Amino acid sequence: MDSTFSVEDWFDDEATEAEDLEFSRLQQSIWKEGYKQGIHHAKDAGLQKGFEEGFGECAELCLKLGEIRGNLRALQQFSSTFSAAKDLIAIDELLAEVDQFSVKSEKITFQQHPQNLSEFVAAASLNRANLIPVIADLIARGSVILDGNKTS
Repeated sequence: MDSTFSVEDWFDDEATEAEDLEFSRLQQSIWKEGYKQGIHHAKDAGLQKGFEEGFGECAELCLKLGEIRGNLRALQQFSSTFSAAKDLIAIDELLAEVDQFSVKSEKITFQQHPQNLSEFVAAASLNRANLIPVIADLIARGSVILDGNKTS
């Protein structure tokens, strides 16, 4: 074959066996790459969905915990100023627990580029499963203290 091609060369029905083999390899390579990209995008979509669900659930709880923490701090300040709270020791202890929890939860880290996606997802799920009951308990205990100190 010479170095110049005509339009007819592109539509040559008499391809050689080597050309057919090369075409098959190229077609297989493109198919494999497309398959890999499809799997990658599906994993990303699943990971994103899981992140959004977990983030939404935890963010809602953390906002509620922050609200209770702020109310307890206000009650603590008011109580220490006017000696008015029934449960000043309980408030101080609970606030200390909330502060410890905040420090501990800030130290939770994940591998930035995990080698194994399933291990990363499992670790994130375990952390979420461990944190949610702790946050819910702190919220419930704070609510009890705040409800007991409401004036009618």
